[in-house]
Amino acid sequence: MIGTVSAIAETPAAQRVDVLSIQTPLLGNKTYAELLRRAYRNSPAISFHALWGDERREPFSRLIGRILTRRAPITWINARNLDFFPARYELATSFMARRLLVRTLRNHLPDVLHFHTQCLALLSTDLIRRIPTVITADRTAALAAAHQTTPSWYWTFEVSRRLESAPLRNAAAVVTFSQWAADSMVRDDGVAPRRLFVIPPGVDLQRFDGIASVRTADRRGVKRILFVGGEFRRKGGPMLVDVFLDRLAAADVELHIVTTESDIPSHRQIIVHRDVQAYSARWRRLYAEADLFVMPSARDAFGHVYLEAMAARLPVVALGVGATPEIVADGETGYLVRPGDERALAERIRRLLDDESLRRRLGENGRRRVERFFTVEHHAAKLERLFVEIARGCALPS
Repeated sequence: MIGTVSAIAETPAAQRVDVLSIQTPLLGNKTYAELLRRAYRNSPAISFHALWGDERREPFSRLIGRILTRRAPITWINARNLDFFPARYELATSFMARRLLVRTLRNHLPDVLHFHTQCLALLSTDLIRRIPTVITADRTAALAAAHQTTPSWYWTFEVSRRLESAPLRNAAAVVTFSQWAADSMVRDDGVAPRRLFVIPPGVDLQRFDGIASVRTADRRGVKRILFVGGEFRRKGGPMLVDVFLDRLAAADVELHIVTTESDIPSHRQIIVHRDVQAYSARWRRLYAEADLFVMPSARDAFGHVYLEAMAARLPVVALGVGATPEIVADGETGYLVRPGDERALAERIRRLLDDESLRRRLGENGRRRVERFFTVEHHAAKLERLFVEIARGCALPS
């Protein structure tokens, strides 16, 4: 049985639990880490000291990082992971995180150590055995293999799986964002279920206040599809563009793409937005002016961006893979389609474009679902209680 976190009494300031958190400064993981930092800024129960895993790098760490993260210049090798890039990248980030952690521990011994994600902890199993540790993660190496290569090449991720298993098995508690990831932790990494907790992440709902009133403004009848994905290809962008150009492009429909990549087909109805910072005024305006959100990603560990779209009262169209079915309720807050089914993707998008009342109903359902299950307050409170339980040496549920 997966563990549950019990309620705890408020902690006097003098007895606050000291948490040292080492965090991944990358894409959605960075957004999650920043939300945690804000949530715990004035916590009465814990003192939360957060460091990015790659900050304060010395020249030696930089050199090791450059050596380990070189990529083979052959696409065929990359696609099959024959250069073992994920394992080398994770070793580089873990090496930098360990050196940072060792230097920090000379002057700061916390009650609880926290890693987000497990890749930062690969070379710190000895420290995890000494200091009560909580690891938060959105997926495992075994799940990454299924996302990034074909079954005949899964074996190339075995190095990553073996590296992550030791810190995961030795942590006092492991928190996953989804049941999908939790099942893999037990099956593929040997994590004891009683030390495993499913606590979905959340969004800051205040960032989305007032968006619905903006959306009702007159835009000359133009309907807007929104895609947000820094890694355009990995997030299914090419599939969406193909579907849009073949089946949906019309004078009254626009596709707005927020990405960092540049290889996007040029079309008068496709508008590309680059250098958009999360939670900025420009970012908020794009959500406010959209009518529906579409991101057909087959490789997301946990799609935070779906939560943002739902918080903005947008119906969501996505692929029914990974943890996405735990986020998007098919037919209730949006639609889930099978990977590669461009016809179904186009049909669901068209259905929403043609029916304003359906868009509004699914969007409102999505907002209520986020309010109930996916707020940063819910997540931070449960994680905070777990930190305190671990620090107090409380017996975890069996």
